[in-house]
Amino acid sequence: MGERVPAGWLERPLHPALLTGYFLLFLAAANPGAVPAAVLLAVLGTGLPLAAGVSWLLGRAVGDRRRGALLASLLLVLFFTYGRVYGGAVTHLVRAVPGLNPESVDSLDLHEAVSALYLTAFAAALLLRPGERRLERVQRWANVTALLLLALVVPALLGARTGRRSPPLAGPLADAAATVDPATPRPDIYLIVLDGYGRADVLRRLDGFDDGPFLDRLRSLGFQVAPRSTANYAWTFLSLPSLLNLRYLPELRDDPGPGSGDLSRPYALLHHAELYRFLHALGYDYVHLASTYGPTRTAPEADEVLHCRGGVFGIDYMRSLVETTWLRVAEPLEVGDLARCHLRNLDALASMGSRPGPKFVFDHFLPPHHPYLFDRDGTILRHATVADEMDEQNGLWSEHEAYVEQVRFVNRRIGDALERILAESRDPPVILVVSDHGPLAPGEEPATMAWARMANLVAVHLPGGGTSIPDDVGLVDLFRIVLDETFGTRLGRLPEHRYYSPFGRPFDFVEVPRPARTPPPEGGEASSSRP
Repeated sequence: MGERVPAGWLERPLHPALLTGYFLLFLAAANPGAVPAAVLLAVLGTGLPLAAGVSWLLGRAVGDRRRGALLASLLLVLFFTYGRVYGGAVTHLVRAVPGLNPESVDSLDLHEAVSALYLTAFAAALLLRPGERRLERVQRWANVTALLLLALVVPALLGARTGRRSPPLAGPLADAAATVDPATPRPDIYLIVLDGYGRADVLRRLDGFDDGPFLDRLRSLGFQVAPRSTANYAWTFLSLPSLLNLRYLPELRDDPGPGSGDLSRPYALLHHAELYRFLHALGYDYVHLASTYGPTRTAPEADEVLHCRGGVFGIDYMRSLVETTWLRVAEPLEVGDLARCHLRNLDALASMGSRPGPKFVFDHFLPPHHPYLFDRDGTILRHATVADEMDEQNGLWSEHEAYVEQVRFVNRRIGDALERILAESRDPPVILVVSDHGPLAPGEEPATMAWARMANLVAVHLPGGGTSIPDDVGLVDLFRIVLDETFGTRLGRLPEHRYYSPFGRPFDFVEVPRPARTPPPEGGEASSSRP
């Protein structure tokens, strides 16, 4: 074939394997703590030989292994970027077409369009026939670039893994476990988070919906419902760490800073919350029902994680690999189907009462948050993947009818699950049914938006009735009250604060007053005091 055999490593076609290693490791580094080492090694052990095989086959096809390797690297770049390009196409299409319902985008022929674009780019590359000298230069450049990318991602991956080791107890629970009498009963503890579920007055005002029958059902099961409860933060990735660490998070305003969007610190606080380690010290097993929301799909401190999907796609990393690569064209084959995941999650929650304890069960249930997948009877209205879930589609909060239908579905299924848990539990459990925040209220005055977002659901079941939960309880105090009642700790309540922040600047906290039982007057403004 007239091809000169290269001598130095720069002239050898190493870049397909190096690029494959980079993309696979980058995905692992972007999901710290969510990728078991065995899974990563298995994927690398499969992906690297495949990359080498594709390079060899293309080299044989075009008669030059260097040219074949370059074509293989291009194909790998196209393969590993497809999911993100497709997702970007969906987002831009929704923004560019006035009145287009984002929920209907999946029915468009975007996969065919993006795939055709990618195949055209690859076909054009096939027609290129660079000379010998240019082939050598391009191959050196490709090797160096791929090696540099790999060198950048390896430290990030190692840092993510070492940075997620469980630190010792250092907050309000540091000394509390040692004070608990060994003879104190250890009831099962459930934390059920309904994402974006509004407080009763918010649902009436914004959505014209009365959830009184659901709240009455909870009361009939022995729950106390707090009519003026509040979230202390406006976003899940702040609200849950605050709840589970029993404290405010003012340090995030300085590190990473008010203008930062780096969520690694709140994610670490969520994954290694003090509550988990406190309960472990008391002999509890932590059972985590994996949600469809990235940060609560994984739980490094859990003794057992129950995924809503079995097999290989029950692994977060494998789902992410499918959703970010050209494999995303398999979406209709139920790779990460949200509706079915939610249904399996509900079934798993309902079965928890009969499992031996003591156990702490954490279930972050995404509905009633959009996308709206169910009607009130549980009929699946559409199928979506995990990649669709947290797209910035805040306008969907304005679809009040769809939101209410999903609230009705949640009310029925959660009520049924709670009845079964209580019936099958050997001893009366502690159960907290809360929302991390209320709904967004796009188009409303700023004060009304803050009022709706911070007014949340709190319902608590304590064995024997327990201490009365304050009407105005904040999430940051909830476990303080529950642990004091259940284990005799003396944590007490914290001073009241509620911090609102925009999504793009989540640590730029603005303190807002307690949400009243009625919405603020039109034109009202939130307080601008800062922590």
